[in-house]
Amino acid sequence: FFASAALMVFAHGAFYTYFSLYLAQLGYSKAQIGMFWVVGVVAEIVFFYTQAMFFARFGAFRLLAASFLLAALRFFLIAEFAHLWLLLLMAQLLHAATFAVHHSASILTIQHWFPGRAGARGQALYISIGYGVGGTAGSLVAAWLWSAFGPAAAFLSSSAAALAGWWAVQRTRTLDRAAHAHAAASTS
Repeated sequence: FFASAALMVFAHGAFYTYFSLYLAQLGYSKAQIGMFWVVGVVAEIVFFYTQAMFFARFGAFRLLAASFLLAALRFFLIAEFAHLWLLLLMAQLLHAATFAVHHSASILTIQHWFPGRAGARGQALYISIGYGVGGTAGSLVAAWLWSAFGPAAAFLSSSAAALAGWWAVQRTRTLDRAAHAHAAASTS
């Protein structure tokens, strides 16, 4: 789980560091760039406001896994189609999934694995590993790729990191099920 969190924040490294610069290179005005940021934030807020119905219907694991697949799509769209404003707009709407869904599902996962007073420790690990390690590594790798190969390479690495994160989430689910089966067998 913590590896998946680091990979999701890693995937956002190019976005948080270079998105505005990339759009400026593509000829977008400062006002347009600002509006693309606003679209992402509004999408995030709308999800946070309505998240209860999504978690009730799909559960934290499904939403967590979906957030990684949608992140891979989002960063691919930014890498390859940012010059097309409508596709860029759709990519920015996916911020609701790549940040808000991921964060809420992660917190629910932490509450499951770190019940009660241990929750603070779980959240500290999540922030330290996810945002500390993942965010730093993602920004550094994006900087190197941007310089060596150009903006699209930085965002394609974000897409690849999101796919790796999806794999890590699947692995986490497998390990969680095995732990529950072992615990059930131990008590019977």
